[in-house]
Amino acid sequence: MATARRDRARALWRRQARLRVRDLTRYRVSLTEECNRSANRMQRVLEDANIKLAWVATNALGASGRGMIQAIIDGEQNPGLLADMAKGPIRSVNATRRWPGGSALIIGFC
Repeated sequence: MATARRDRARALWRRQARLRVRDLTRYRVSLTEECNRSANRMQRVLEDANIKLAWVATNALGASGRGMIQAIIDGEQNPGLLADMAKGPIRSVNATRRWPGGSALIIGFC
């Protein structure tokens, strides 16, 4: 009798644990989707303002992208200085992506 009750309690606990894990997984997925929507929305706003951040940084929310966006918010408009804010491997790519005339229009206001 006690064993049957204990087995039912264990089964109930396992079911509740599975439901909690399922709920947490769904919540994690919804948070990830919201994060992606926010990043896409920000990228779209930048593109609408003719700020071509995607030419330089594939991840606009990475360290380089965030620094460049903050500089733009602070009023920086010099594309050369913005391009020089790149960090890591992006920096070497930017050196080769200069437009004719020596102007760094990679991140610029078209």
